[in-house]
Amino acid sequence: HIEKSKGKDIVIGYVETHKREDTNKLIKGLEIIPRQILTYKGTKLEDTNPEAIISRKPDIVIIDELAHTNAPGCRHLKRYQDVLDILENGISVYTTLNVQHLESRSEIVVQGFP
Repeated sequence: HIEKSKGKDIVIGYVETHKREDTNKLIKGLEIIPRQILTYKGTKLEDTNPEAIISRKPDIVIIDELAHTNAPGCRHLKRYQDVLDILENGISVYTTLNVQHLESRSEIVVQGFP
């Protein structure tokens, strides 16, 4: 909301609120890019719609769960790959990451420091 108040065009590309009241309050007033609907084995699934985000061309897009595995039928296996496409199109991305994903890579991070 701070970036929006500064005149930035900021939208939500994907946020999973889990029906949490605090999270719902945080996204209130921000445009939400419709999710893509995919059918897999007779079940309808929703996922990020990178093509719609790129077509909309906001300054910033919010995309939750960076390490997420995409639904079958998406262009990429992982959401971070969608984010790379979005970044390559000049759109900044604000994202979230479960800290457990970082903890599992801590040895690699430590190796980078003397």
